Amino acid sequence: MHKKVSYFILFLTLITTSYSQNINIEDFDKKIKAYYALDYETIFTHLNKTLYLKNEELWFKTYIYDIKRQSPYISSTNIHSNIYNDRGELIKSKIYVAKNGFTNGNFKIDSTFSEGTYYIKTTTNWMKNFHQNLYDLQKFKVVGKKSTIPEETELETFDFQLLPEGGHLIENTLNTVGFKLINNNGKSIKITSGSINNSNNKPVATFKSNLFGLGKFSFTPKEGESYIASIELENGKTLTRPVTNIKKYGIGLSVENSRKDNLYIRLSLNQKTLKSVNNKRFFIAIHRDGFLNKIDVNFSDDKLTYQYRIGRQFLNKGVNIITLFNDEFKPIAERIIYNYTNSSVKNIEVSNILKKKDSTIITFSKKSHPKDISLSVSVLPSSTIANKTNKNIISKFLLLPYIKGNIENPWYYFNEIDAKKRFDLDLLLLTQGWSSYSWKNIFNTPPKLLHNFETGFLIKGKLNNYDYKNGDVLILQSKSNGIQLEYNLKDSPYFKFDKLYIKDKSNLSFTLKNKKGKLSTPNIYYNIYPSYKKDFINVKQHHKILKTKQLNDNKSFVLSEGINVLDSVIIKPIKISKPKNTPYGMSQAKHINFTDAPNQYSLITQQIRNYGFDVTNDGVNVKIINRRVLTFKGALSPIVFLDNVNITNSLEMISNLIVADVEEMFVSKISNINASPGGVIHIFTKRGFSRKKKSTYNNSTIDFGFSTPKKYYSPMYNTYKRDSFKSYGVLNWIPNVEKNTADKLEIKVPNYFYDSINLYIEGMGEDGSLFSQIETINVN
Repeated sequence: MHKKVSYFILFLTLITTSYSQNINIEDFDKKIKAYYALDYETIFTHLNKTLYLKNEELWFKTYIYDIKRQSPYISSTNIHSNIYNDRGELIKSKIYVAKNGFTNGNFKIDSTFSEGTYYIKTTTNWMKNFHQNLYDLQKFKVVGKKSTIPEETELETFDFQLLPEGGHLIENTLNTVGFKLINNNGKSIKITSGSINNSNNKPVATFKSNLFGLGKFSFTPKEGESYIASIELENGKTLTRPVTNIKKYGIGLSVENSRKDNLYIRLSLNQKTLKSVNNKRFFIAIHRDGFLNKIDVNFSDDKLTYQYRIGRQFLNKGVNIITLFNDEFKPIAERIIYNYTNSSVKNIEVSNILKKKDSTIITFSKKSHPKDISLSVSVLPSSTIANKTNKNIISKFLLLPYIKGNIENPWYYFNEIDAKKRFDLDLLLLTQGWSSYSWKNIFNTPPKLLHNFETGFLIKGKLNNYDYKNGDVLILQSKSNGIQLEYNLKDSPYFKFDKLYIKDKSNLSFTLKNKKGKLSTPNIYYNIYPSYKKDFINVKQHHKILKTKQLNDNKSFVLSEGINVLDSVIIKPIKISKPKNTPYGMSQAKHINFTDAPNQYSLITQQIRNYGFDVTNDGVNVKIINRRVLTFKGALSPIVFLDNVNITNSLEMISNLIVADVEEMFVSKISNINASPGGVIHIFTKRGFSRKKKSTYNNSTIDFGFSTPKKYYSPMYNTYKRDSFKSYGVLNWIPNVEKNTADKLEIKVPNYFYDSINLYIEGMGEDGSLFSQIETINVN
């Protein structure tokens, strides 16, 4: 039968309201709307590099993005930043405050880190509502004197994949077939030539790949025929594989996305399929993040090919997902495309470079960015091997939410965009196959609002043994956080303070005030939210046991904080405080002097917790258990002395005792003479302290509050090791690029012994514009 092509122009009214009594299009629309009813936010974290040495600092800037509106997401306040080891175990956790869609912070690469692979995850509580992984997860490495780097001794293997456009390869139908070639390390491999050969070894299609091992070709498989794909690599090696999974029935979906004003969608089917779909009404959905247009598809008995022309004004900017649904609401083919029209991607230009004696000043053009923009810049030597990231703000916000795979070199597709880069991005999306959307979830399990936005911290608690009197007010104070709040108890012992800015390791004080203004010390039990929680991530174990080869001596390249390289070293003796009291019946004890200790208003029970004991303190009752001493009867409690008086059975005496009133403490986690096997604790109060004198404040220290970002400081590198510096060193980290007096964005880079530098730039404008560039600058 002669094939006929039908052309349709897409107008604003794209589809009828219903297909038949069996399919309700209005219900389809409602399901899409319900699934995307909540705001979707995602996160990208810009690391200053991805390879660190001990005593360096990991610096980062986090950007929060509204996926649907493609703009900064300003509702989020609490940003959780966690670090995990290569087993997925949480080892460090911080919370930072976000303002206007941004925050920045740091982690010290201290003794907690051994050499190996780690992951940093940035997320919010709100993201727990969704099926998709909207958080950001990035890998980094810590190296030392020796690093595990691959020796080229392992036999390279290859994975050549054939990926039919739309998802199906159909016999007796013209198909567009994408392909990609990667090696056993996941790296793309270029194909210099390839062909599809039939059973007579005659080529029926030929092809070659782009730089990233991607490409496509057209191919009509014949019924009853078999085919072999053959490819040749740059090194002359030839690989073959059979062409499998050719379907007898199906509908092919292909897209032509190279035209300026229009997009073309083609549906192709064979005679067998036509008989089964004749007079049935399918539809094409063009959608993303709840935005939806639909095209009615009517099959007739004399057409095998159907083509649709869609004006780009009907497409979403950025990613569009094109899905073909049958008459039973089942998605049967899908294609992802990118629409560059009104793109959010922008480039920022360097307008001036001024080299001075100690530093070089780099200025950015005012015309190349919106008025309000937030930029972060990592400055490294151009010869660096310390930044191997394969993710940027553009790929994270505009591509990765919709695909299942990774993107190699995402900077390539959005810098100096031309026809070739548009074509290559289309190849990348074609070879991704089906999108990351789960239609099962969309139809059946829309997100539920189970996790609210966290806006600061919430304190909820109860006053113990409290008899309410009219006019009683609970006062919360914190000088370091600028807090002075009152809560009217209203005939209830329960209280709540919310939306609090509380810094990590800061002090909180509670006092009870009656209607006459008299203060008294409340017995309080409270919880603070969010709190530190153990966490785990699923890490795909792709880490191979690699042979090690000697690198430069990095051990002495990054010096400990506060150390300088000197010709001679003077060692001063360390002043050790001597105990002022003699604990009764105690040996092998750890001595803690509280005279000049920080957090003077923290409870002594909190300090005991730091020395191997689990402590509960509700403001009246205190319980102390040795973490390490277990018996068949369970954990054991230590004997506790206060000024050499045994108070083990009267621990309420220290329920409100604060560090400021304690001179020193002795702790032993092992059994002593005539003592409990659970250990011994001796507490000595300061001279003149009277236990009869009672403070009117209940004081405590918050162990897990907002972290304050450090101001960037240059690591103390051993400048004699220039080769190490060129490979691993950091020249500057600017988390928030500021404007100069001429209202132009400007950064300053210290002058060392280098000729050229790399600027790793990430940024976002208030209008949702995105910036990501790697600029190499010759500073000479």
